[in-house]
Amino acid sequence: MRKNIWIIVSGLVCFLACRSVQAPQLIGGNKDEHGCLPAAGYRWSELRRDCIRIFEDGVRVDDPAIAKKLRGILDLQLRDTVNAREMQPDGTYVKVRPAEGQPPVDSQMAMFGYFQNGFVQETDKPEKPKAESKPKAAAAKAALAVVLWAMSSIT
Repeated sequence: MRKNIWIIVSGLVCFLACRSVQAPQLIGGNKDEHGCLPAAGYRWSELRRDCIRIFEDGVRVDDPAIAKKLRGILDLQLRDTVNAREMQPDGTYVKVRPAEGQPPVDSQMAMFGYFQNGFVQETDKPEKPKAESKPKAAAAKAALAVVLWAMSSIT
């Protein structure tokens, strides 16, 4: 009988102690001016008039010219053989190498050129010979050599 009373009293004490403890304030619970939770990845979408997670909600591109440019950027990133790594089944990563006889593809440098050229890819421009000054061409080659050396020393 005493044992049963002890169990009931301890259960009652635990119950009352748990009720008096307040739930902790969640970190990152601050909302922006639209009521979105940025800490949870939500951003305001003017198009949808709602809080969305950009990485969960896709964006449809209806303009064929923009879709073509985006596809070109994606294809460039997938062809990269300078900075890319492939994940193996055991969770390790292996550096991607160019196929035998193929030049290396550096998507980061290509994207740098893409941004410098006013968002025009090399394939979008009409073919015409470039007349670069020798100092500018030499500086560009030296910069590329430094980047390639730095990337090779990382691996």
